[in-house]
Amino acid sequence: MVRIFNTTQSDLLKYNGTMVVVLGALEESEYDKEDVGQMYRIRFHDGAESDAFADELIDPEDVCNVEQECSACGERFWVQYRADGSYVYLDEPCCCEASYAPVSGYPSLSEWLDSRKGNS
Repeated sequence: MVRIFNTTQSDLLKYNGTMVVVLGALEESEYDKEDVGQMYRIRFHDGAESDAFADELIDPEDVCNVEQECSACGERFWVQYRADGSYVYLDEPCCCEASYAPVSGYPSLSEWLDSRKGNS
């Protein structure tokens, strides 16, 4: 199974937004399932392995990567929309106090969410 990884764990932040292979569920004897929920062993694109919580593994069907542009300076960066209506920056956005908009050809978050409703 392939998923998109997203964590707040500082030493693994470099993998956020990348595809991982889920190798399998951890044995319940390896962690406190009642306290943290299901955990999995995963492999990153560079071969490194780690354990991950279920909520750190996102179904690729539930995201959309979109290039955004700052209306003030024109800098472009990538954002990942999530099916729950949230989003995360895959690149660092500029420091302008301006608005960001999808680059031509990419949907806004609301357009993408609406299109998902139409496809369900």
